[in-house]
Amino acid sequence: MMAFLASPAAKLLAAVLIVAAVFGAGYVKGRSTGKIQQMKDTVEAVQKRGEIDNEVGKLGDYSLCLRLGGMPDDCVKLRGMESTAEGQ
Repeated sequence: MMAFLASPAAKLLAAVLIVAAVFGAGYVKGRSTGKIQQMKDTVEAVQKRGEIDNEVGKLGDYSLCLRLGGMPDDCVKLRGMESTAEGQ
């Protein structure tokens, strides 16, 4: 057993195990960092969505139609629909 530990094969095996351990640790760390970044991006997107929802909620049908790229002639048909819909 002692002869094997002193042999070049044992030294090579030890080097391979050390390299594998370092690689494995780097992989786990990188994966963890990626998950954290993904969670931060998700939170940021939800917060941004909330801001957009608040802005859109303040717009009337006509203004929203224009913001979405509608033509003024088509969007003008939406004016007054809010009050008509509420009256029904």
